[in-house]
Amino acid sequence: MARPVKNSCDYFPHDAGMRNHKKVKAVRTKFGLNGYAIWVMVLEHLTGSDGSSFEYSDLEFELLSGDFGVSATEIRSVVDYCISLELLFNKNGWVNSESLDERLAPVFIKRGKAKELSKKQLRTSGKY
Repeated sequence: MARPVKNSCDYFPHDAGMRNHKKVKAVRTKFGLNGYAIWVMVLEHLTGSDGSSFEYSDLEFELLSGDFGVSATEIRSVVDYCISLELLFNKNGWVNSESLDERLAPVFIKRGKAKELSKKQLRTSGKY
């Protein structure tokens, strides 16, 4: 049985000074430390989500609320503000981060190369 394709990550890199990026500072100024915490938790959620995106829906914000321990209204407010700052994007009802996608791209490229190499290896009775 083949291993299922993994379309998420367990880790994402970020700059040590991410909190000082002008757009992230704007989030911190508007929402305080809760805003910054929500921003980071959204990045974590995106990293672990299939396709590095989540649905922009009332239900999804309620589920995030239960996970983050913050009201769905506050999460939606931070996400909406991040969308207005172009930290996040709402494409056809799905939220993603283009900068996170760029940071995760090498992982998915490496996985694709490994899969291609695996296909090229000769197997006999399931062994190489």
